[in-house]
Amino acid sequence: MKRDDSKYYNLADWGLCTSESLAGKIQIIKTLIPSDVKSILDIGCGNGAITNVLGENFDVTGVDISSVALEQVTTAKMQASSAEVPLADNFADMVFSSEVLEHLDEETYRATLNEIARLARKYVLISVPFNETVARQHVQCPDCGLIFPRNYHFRSFNRASMKSLLSGFKLQMTECGGMAVRGYHPRLIRLRHKIVPWEFGVPYSWRHWGTKITVCPDCETQFDVSFKTHPFGFVLDAVNTVIKQKQPYWLITLFQKTQ
Repeated sequence: MKRDDSKYYNLADWGLCTSESLAGKIQIIKTLIPSDVKSILDIGCGNGAITNVLGENFDVTGVDISSVALEQVTTAKMQASSAEVPLADNFADMVFSSEVLEHLDEETYRATLNEIARLARKYVLISVPFNETVARQHVQCPDCGLIFPRNYHFRSFNRASMKSLLSGFKLQMTECGGMAVRGYHPRLIRLRHKIVPWEFGVPYSWRHWGTKITVCPDCETQFDVSFKTHPFGFVLDAVNTVIKQKQPYWLITLFQKTQ
C-alpha cells in the first residue's frame, strides 16, 4: 500500500520550520539565484518558510501537496503533487526545490525530475541533504515488519550524482551549508542493524536521545523509536565518531538549461 502523501504531510508539525531557523540557508539560496531571474516556481514549498522570503524580491509561485502547509504561504500558490504540476512548459525563469527529492518513491521521483525540467525556462536550484547515510535512519514497524527510514529519506545525493540529475541541464555551481552532521560508515551501520535489536534506534547525534514518534508508510502504525543505550550499539556508535568526519547538512546546486 502506497502512503497517501497529502494525508501524511497535512499531519506534519509545520511550526518547526520557520524563516528564522532557515536564515543561513536562505542567504545561500539568494547568492545562487542568477541576476536575470524574475520568476520562481517553488515545488514542494511546504509552509512557505523559504518561499515567502523569496517572494519579497521575486514573482514566486509555491506548489505543495499539503493544503495545511499552503495556508501559511503568502505568495501565489497551488496544491498539487510534484509529479504532476498543472502549469505550462517553461512556466518560470527558475524552478526551486528544497529538501523534497529525498522523500519521494522511485516513480514519483522520476516524474518530479521531468516536471522540474519541463517547467524551468532557464535555471533549476535544488537543495538536498549532502551525502546522507540513509540506512542510519532505518527502523522496523512492530506491526507489519516493514523496514524503512523514519525520516522518509529514500536516497542520498553528492556532488557527483547531482551532475547527471537533470536531462537538458548543466550543473553550474554547488554550495554546502547548514549544521555539521556525522554520517555513518556503511559497513558499521549494516553491522549495527544486524546485531542490535530494531527497537534501539540510532541516535542522530550524542545530544539527541529520547523518544521519537514515526509512522509506518505501509500500515500507518505509529510507534516510538527509543534512543536508549545498547552495549553493542554504543560501541559501534563510538567507533563511528572516530572514523567518520562531520560534514555540512545541505547540498545546494544550481543548474542552467542547455537545450
